[in-house]
Amino acid sequence: MKLPESFNNKITKAGVNISVLSLIVILALIIFAGDVDEWSVAGILSYVFFTILWLIGLILIPYGMHKTEKSSNKEGKPQVFNLTEKTYRNAFYVFLGGVVIFGLVTIVGSYKSYHYMESEKFCGTTCHTLMEPEYTAHEKMAHANVRCVECHIGEGFTGFLASKVEASRELISMIAGTVPRPIHAHEGIHEVAEEACQQCHWSQKFQPDRKIVRSHFLRDEDNTEWKVDMTLHLAAGEAAFGLSKGVHWHMNKDVKIEFVATDKEEQEIPWVRYTNLKTGKTIVYQNEDEPLDKAAFDTLQIQEMTCLDCHSRPSHDFYPPEDFINESFARGEISRDLPEFKVAALEAVTQEYHSSDSAKIMIPKMITSYYEENYPEVLEENKAELQKAIAAVMKGFSQNIFPDMNVRWDKYYNNIGHLKSKGCFRCHDDMHVAQNEETITKDCYACHTFNALGTPGEMQFATAETPLKFKHPGDELEDEDWQDALCSDCHAGTGP
Repeated sequence: MKLPESFNNKITKAGVNISVLSLIVILALIIFAGDVDEWSVAGILSYVFFTILWLIGLILIPYGMHKTEKSSNKEGKPQVFNLTEKTYRNAFYVFLGGVVIFGLVTIVGSYKSYHYMESEKFCGTTCHTLMEPEYTAHEKMAHANVRCVECHIGEGFTGFLASKVEASRELISMIAGTVPRPIHAHEGIHEVAEEACQQCHWSQKFQPDRKIVRSHFLRDEDNTEWKVDMTLHLAAGEAAFGLSKGVHWHMNKDVKIEFVATDKEEQEIPWVRYTNLKTGKTIVYQNEDEPLDKAAFDTLQIQEMTCLDCHSRPSHDFYPPEDFINESFARGEISRDLPEFKVAALEAVTQEYHSSDSAKIMIPKMITSYYEENYPEVLEENKAELQKAIAAVMKGFSQNIFPDMNVRWDKYYNNIGHLKSKGCFRCHDDMHVAQNEETITKDCYACHTFNALGTPGEMQFATAETPLKFKHPGDELEDEDWQDALCSDCHAGTGP
């Protein structure tokens, strides 16, 4: 194919070589590197780099020709690529062919890459060590079928653009090795997630009371089971009364709850304001133990309560050892015939490890050593059950504790309830008092009704005439011991 003389210059030839080389590399990536869904960060960055390089090569082809034509034109006439001449048409067809191929490859590749980058797999496994905790937690929770982007990217072009800017910052941090451990949600995700939640959940939808049955296993020789059967009052008893009562009363459209937090995690809330939007009545509650003076108050932001102030870990919760060991007992993965197994397991699991590899070695070793010292007969008579129980503990550990990222149950606050963190008791502690001496109640029975309590076979049951009072397991614990404290003081993961 004959081409114009201006095609024979270093810049144009360099453009052709760059374009051909980039095309070969991109095709090799597509053919030999597997489906785009399996690419690593290096593969994706390589694809983007060589696509840009290919575009630069295509631009260099006409640029070199133009520069050559201009330098050879001594008369200063305007440079025109005359397509009536065959040589120029050939050059044009070469360039056009390159552009068409470039367009097809980049459109298909970009489309597939875009959808891959919107997937949970990309978010969770491309940066494996960094995002493994969030990906693992997401897979085990109720929102496992909800894509990451549905909660982490706001609506419209503005939300999309903001997410890409944030993603670029995260990529730079990853390459530079400055990613924080653990990773905390960036500012603004609260608003984005709230917006996303309301696509499926809305505050005025009536939620009936919910029955909850949980089995706890005590730290004694028999791993004694303690069952709690209770009803959680989410709204008024009848749908006609909607959110006039119950936990979700906080989201009643006629009520506005505002608060001031003194810490970033919003665990310390010394000031709360209730406003009845129908009557205009306002009540301000302040923590009488630690009241805010005006100077300190003026430096803080008044926030309106939203769903995420309680549902703070809707898709990425990390269960404390107390919880995942209880669940393993309840599923029969851990035999209750192993004396004091919960004591041994908690002692091993709650240690701080520097890496996942060291935890995989030390936890089984520590549990086995416990039985060597205290119950050597178990290793002789029940070793298979012990190994099965250790495997169950390691499974729970691998799903909830990630030493490489410094992620564990006490790094993120879950404000649902009041066992893992203060949760409800941030406000409902009997210490938030209004001017009229009214307090925000800490009364258990305002939100719960206990239907049955105790060990199987010796359960106490409520009757229509006699409601059941909560009894804490353990004969050594008096009522005032737990009533005067917060549940999270002991039950945050390492306590009884």
